[in-house]
Amino acid sequence: MMRRKRMALERSSRTHLVSLVCVPLASLVMLNCGTAKLPGTAPVAGSGADATSDSSTESGSGTGAGQTSGAMEGREDAAQAAGLPPSEDEKPAGTPGSVSSVPESLKLELPIEIFGREGTQTTVALNLDQAQVQAAKRLWLQTHNVRYPQKASVKVNNGKWIDLNNVSAEMHGTSKTYGGVGGSLATLKMSVPLEKAELKVGENSVTFRFNKSDSHSMGYRIVKLNVLDASGKKLIADENFRESLPSSWTPPSNASADIEAGKQLWMNRNLVSSYLPGAVPIKAKCASCHTTTGFDLKYFGFSNLSIVERSKFHGMTQKEGEQVASYIRSLPVKAVGRPWNPPYQPGPGTSSKPNSEWAAGAGIDHVLDEDWDTIKHIFPDGIKRSAIVEGDTNNIKRFSAHDTPIALQLPDWNHWLPEIHPLDAFGEEWTAKWQDLNHFNKISQQLKGKSAAEIKNWYATSSTSNGGTRFPTGYFAFRDWPDTLKDIADAASQGSGEDANGRFKDPLVAQKIYAMRVFRLVKIFELQEEFQLTGMGPEVRGAWWIGLDEKQTLPRAWIGIDRIVFDTSPFLSALPSPVTGSNSGNNSFNYDYLSNSWYTLQLLLNGGQRGAGGHRAVDFGYAHGFMGGMNAATGYNMNGHAVMWELRGMDEADNGNLPGPDGWSFRRTGMSALNIAPLGEGEKHPFWFGRATPESKAVLSVLQQVNAEKMASWLPEQYVTRDGAPFNPSEDGGNWEDKNFKLEGNYSPETHHRSAALKTWKFLRLAKAEKILHPALINARLNFGLAMWPGLNSSGVPTNPWLSVRETVGAAPAAPTASVTGEARRKRTGLTDLVRKVVTVQWKSAPGFKTYNVKRSDNPNGPFLTVAFFRDSGSFKDETPLPGRTYYYRMSGNTDTSESADSASATVVVSP
Repeated sequence: MMRRKRMALERSSRTHLVSLVCVPLASLVMLNCGTAKLPGTAPVAGSGADATSDSSTESGSGTGAGQTSGAMEGREDAAQAAGLPPSEDEKPAGTPGSVSSVPESLKLELPIEIFGREGTQTTVALNLDQAQVQAAKRLWLQTHNVRYPQKASVKVNNGKWIDLNNVSAEMHGTSKTYGGVGGSLATLKMSVPLEKAELKVGENSVTFRFNKSDSHSMGYRIVKLNVLDASGKKLIADENFRESLPSSWTPPSNASADIEAGKQLWMNRNLVSSYLPGAVPIKAKCASCHTTTGFDLKYFGFSNLSIVERSKFHGMTQKEGEQVASYIRSLPVKAVGRPWNPPYQPGPGTSSKPNSEWAAGAGIDHVLDEDWDTIKHIFPDGIKRSAIVEGDTNNIKRFSAHDTPIALQLPDWNHWLPEIHPLDAFGEEWTAKWQDLNHFNKISQQLKGKSAAEIKNWYATSSTSNGGTRFPTGYFAFRDWPDTLKDIADAASQGSGEDANGRFKDPLVAQKIYAMRVFRLVKIFELQEEFQLTGMGPEVRGAWWIGLDEKQTLPRAWIGIDRIVFDTSPFLSALPSPVTGSNSGNNSFNYDYLSNSWYTLQLLLNGGQRGAGGHRAVDFGYAHGFMGGMNAATGYNMNGHAVMWELRGMDEADNGNLPGPDGWSFRRTGMSALNIAPLGEGEKHPFWFGRATPESKAVLSVLQQVNAEKMASWLPEQYVTRDGAPFNPSEDGGNWEDKNFKLEGNYSPETHHRSAALKTWKFLRLAKAEKILHPALINARLNFGLAMWPGLNSSGVPTNPWLSVRETVGAAPAAPTASVTGEARRKRTGLTDLVRKVVTVQWKSAPGFKTYNVKRSDNPNGPFLTVAFFRDSGSFKDETPLPGRTYYYRMSGNTDTSESADSASATVVVSP
């Protein structure tokens, strides 16, 4: 059993005092946002996020809690009025509901915080019995913010110091995949060898040391620890640990004078860049880089120690640091998150949490070690079509990305916080003119003091002008958030200029630019969470960026923010790879990781709410590219993550509009997320092709089936005409060629990459050659290609070789019967509703066939598009695309490995 050697905050033996830095919120410390060098704290523990030692959170909520006025109290009342369940304190680790046999006083309290000046040490006691001593081979650690090799060391009893880096420690799971110490992730799993001679029965001392600051960091955390045997099994039971609960924390001082002094220090105290030699004064205050009131520090569970030490890091005294911590503890916000738990990290049950707890995310324990486990969550009852669509229709289910865990650890709060504040990067005069900051200030002023009901009304009565000014109000204020590319150019022009491609490659300039982007996110986070806007999406509607109706709007969203989250990526911050702008490190992998992370957060926070506005709110094509970049760098292949993106793409596009950029879009739904037709004629994705497994084939088959059925729900003409007039639905990321397009032309790599026709053609040839799909699915895709891109010559004769990949075997089944059933279903198309009448198609089973496919055309000679695959019921109801047409239906039969030829047609006339 274990117990923590408690040491008072004041004791000099514990040199790690937390100083507030202009760092990500997660560190509770004031971000080191304004240094002349590499300010802030971003990736490193010392930045503001290095600080808390807890596990579960104060109950309830607080995400939007930073107000010191009465606005916050009303938010939780509003949540309860909306029917949200009350939140509870999280329970310590262990079996839920079980009674531990280990006395609380003997449990080791986690996390262990090592904060302070260089050389700070923290020791804990680890009690081992004879069997554990004999079996122990390695000390297992889950660390937070051990971000560079010279930062941390550990020793057991009087043994030698072991550095925590990629040479001395073994990285586990995705910690190894993503670079370990010095890589992309803030929280790592690692182990170091134990010498049996160093261990003893009874109490063993484990000492952690903070070796060296990188000018941003003042320490790190041990979130969990254990001892492993030779097989990697943990030898210490969970019941021997307990997590420090923020609900039990008290402020260093309850005196109102100290709390007020802490508030004034937070808002106004002049700071220095660090406690290191050569530190310089900075213009930013604690409140500059964090949320204005500092509610982020309490919400994300930063401890008193972390706040005090970060305050001292930036030049405050011990007393001042304690006053700041007392002020933070006094805020009317509940601690829900943890510094090591990435904000908005998806996981089971997240969308059903109270609105005030959503920002805390599912927690680091829901970051998967195996990417394929995402598939298991998407298809909990087996890989079936029913997991994706509603019944026997082609209507895509709303996909719960919030509740689906992924193997991608998103940025922790430290990495949201700017490493340098614009005041220190560009000066007061420029910052005062900065559009983003002025926009935030105006919105904050408009919302301050409003009740939840008044805020909803503010959204509903908004406009693009306000009293003759151009500043928008209501949801327009969020939709029309300034495009800061011009600001970036203006800011960067004060340093080194752009390269030939209009990107800023100087690392110091890049750091300032990227800090502007994350600073903007912190300010939007402040608005969304302080005023509890994230749960209003289903109630505030009337514009595409919020949702077409309440049924299509997810229960949690950053409403009205357009594409501002993925614009934070280094790529869309006008930085060239490998320059990241972050002290995570300038390399191509970190570049792709940060871009991929912000794109994924965009998808989680607001993927468009089925508005499908071109590149808004997510540019799916670019997202797929950054996934491919990470795959190439690691060989890991984010296949489960890619499936999640593909399903979200189909979900977002299924809004009832006609095909095109604002509806069912090839860019969003063309299976690009699975990288099945990558750039380069000779390439193929090894997971879906060369190393395909029965499970991967089943997933690809279901996705292809659902996608093909949806594509066939419209007539080919509806892809290229609107109201009888030619329509050019060419879209960035999925160019939609005309009927004259030739598959065998001499095209550039860029054309190959963007062409919908060429991607389809390449995929079909690969699928046929490697037999990864049932022939019925291949034939359906080629029929679509034949209908859309026949490659007409000057005489109007098709020349493209689509039919060369057709696979049919055996005689056709009997012709079906078809009749209009009298049902009429209304479908939204653009701004109007269209009546889609239902045709019932029936057929009789025939010997030798297991299932059947239903095909439809409005031309007796085809091509026939497959509207239903692998049916065995003998009947299917088809919603016809347009009334006033004659439709022709055919059947084909399937064995396990083949599709038959088509039957004769059944004809049905659908009246206008």
